Amino acid sequence: MWVASATRLSAQPPAAERLLGCWTFALAEGHSGGRLSTLTPPIAQLTSAKATIAGESLVWRMDATGQRLDALPHEQLSGWRLTAGGDSVAVRFGRGFAHSEYLMGWRQTPSHGLDTLEGRVVEWFDDGAQLVPRGMARAVRRSCPG
Repeated sequence: MWVASATRLSAQPPAAERLLGCWTFALAEGHSGGRLSTLTPPIAQLTSAKATIAGESLVWRMDATGQRLDALPHEQLSGWRLTAGGDSVAVRFGRGFAHSEYLMGWRQTPSHGLDTLEGRVVEWFDDGAQLVPRGMARAVRRSCPG
């Protein structure tokens, strides 16, 4: 399940190769996280490897020490893709019956350059079709562990 396109935050689209690497995802201040704390890993590595879901690339979820939370690619329930308009990226984290999706675009500022993505996040659960908005979110590029 994918959410509609985000508001464009910059004139420069997030080219796939510029998104590769490690990111830290977080809700903006003042937004309620619900189950996001268990769905969103401390570190997410966006890769060019194809995920098990068609049209997605693989996201490795990692703990704060850089250890992978998913043992093998076929166990992977997380993925990412550029949206249809190409102006934003959708990053999905899954753990069985619960899912969260970050829909984000570049936020180019003098202090962050192109190392920050901003947008919104929603959750959904396999036991119901309702999307639960969780508010505004930010992803900041970081070095990959190891």
